[in-house]
Amino acid sequence: MMKRIGIMGGSFDPVHNGHLEMAEIAYKKLNLDAVWFMPTAKPGSYKKRKLDASNKERLEMVRLAISEYDEFVLSLEEYKRRGTIYTADTLQILTKKYSDTEWYFILGGDSLMQITTWKTPEIIFELSNIVAFTRADVDYPKALLLSENLKETYNAKVTVLDDKIPDVSSTQIREMIKNKEDILGLLPKSVYEYIINNGIYGKL
Repeated sequence: MMKRIGIMGGSFDPVHNGHLEMAEIAYKKLNLDAVWFMPTAKPGSYKKRKLDASNKERLEMVRLAISEYDEFVLSLEEYKRRGTIYTADTLQILTKKYSDTEWYFILGGDSLMQITTWKTPEIIFELSNIVAFTRADVDYPKALLLSENLKETYNAKVTVLDDKIPDVSSTQIREMIKNKEDILGLLPKSVYEYIINNGIYGKL
């Protein structure tokens, strides 16, 4: 019987409650066996921003964030690889290593809008099921229309979920710290304390 594993990939700079909510909803609604949180050491070229936290710090923040969830797993598949990391390459590696697993790639509606600009998107669609969450800037009808186009063009397997998730982003959290605003309710307490104690994004 094939395992059903979700993938939450990204820079997680920092990981926040929105990431955890998306993973939990996908886990429950799609009857997944687990969700792998997969921090990348060097994102693909579509993300040109320099990372604020170090690789070690980002990894530790993810480890802290998921420590209370039995269904979440920290995966080092991308973290250990050298060079620029692309989703298509990761999925090819995973498919070869775990032939008994069906992959569910979890992302936000904004990433769904950009996914055809990623490296070899046809491989991403071939080797994984896309699970997209709507956001304020990408509503359900818009995401659903795009998913239908992807199904027609790439024979993609796309599920669009309209569940309410915390309206927060890593960029927003970094800016709030820079402006000395309170971020406690936007991420797990353990991650908050780690950020504050280590002054990762500046002092609050």
